[in-house]
Amino acid sequence: MLILSASELYAHGAKVAPVTGATVDANSHCVMCGAYLPAGSAATAVDKHTFSSAFNNRLDLRALSGRYVCGYCQALWGKDWLQKYSKTYATLDGVWKFASNEHQAAFFLKPPEPPFAVIFSTRQQQHMIWRTPVSQSNELYTVRVDGDLLSIRQKRLMEGLAAYNHLLSIMATTPHPVTGKKLKPPAALFSRELASSVMGSVRADVEELARSSGDDDAVATLNSLSMGEWFALNAIRNFDPDKPPEPARALNEDGTPIPKEQEAA
Repeated sequence: MLILSASELYAHGAKVAPVTGATVDANSHCVMCGAYLPAGSAATAVDKHTFSSAFNNRLDLRALSGRYVCGYCQALWGKDWLQKYSKTYATLDGVWKFASNEHQAAFFLKPPEPPFAVIFSTRQQQHMIWRTPVSQSNELYTVRVDGDLLSIRQKRLMEGLAAYNHLLSIMATTPHPVTGKKLKPPAALFSRELASSVMGSVRADVEELARSSGDDDAVATLNSLSMGEWFALNAIRNFDPDKPPEPARALNEDGTPIPKEQEAA
């Protein structure tokens, strides 16, 4: 099933019906996600109130000449989708949690079958879904983190995890050549803030130890990771790649909300 719009994919996974209020009078596109809207199809007409002064994503609109919002984008234009489910990913089988390291490790260690779309918001009520590409491969895919689109090569990510674990083993068994002491983890500098100057780099003392031990390849592998792969490595580094966590649904299989008592379990 070919789905090009993250709005359509999320609506499909969440069992959300399109919301429309008009008939397209001539071939057009959804002004938000850019989906093709043939004449005669159902959509919501854009008027002067659609994108008010409070709308902050004008530069992200996919089809500025469009005169309609598709039913999927309209259906997902609500507080729950702008906030409550802003750390999730969608597949044809549902909408899944992507908030904690465990949720992310479940995804990154065993990416789902495509198509899927992934969002991670750290701010209040962002438009995330319609701005996010649909990934058609689980070997090379995209994750949206706030305003950034992160590219992840699955093979390179797993090579990075193996290299990181190799450095940890060296730190646990080999004294540092200068101090004579064994180094304590982590082997690299991590931060949830992508703009942080420390995010995505091997510690200088660990690199020195690795090079003195002839383990330059492990350092080189980590240095070759993209920012998206560092983001993913931060989530998976404390999990066994052979026993990844199970994905957790953000909504029940039928699209209904999960009761709070089950959320906490």
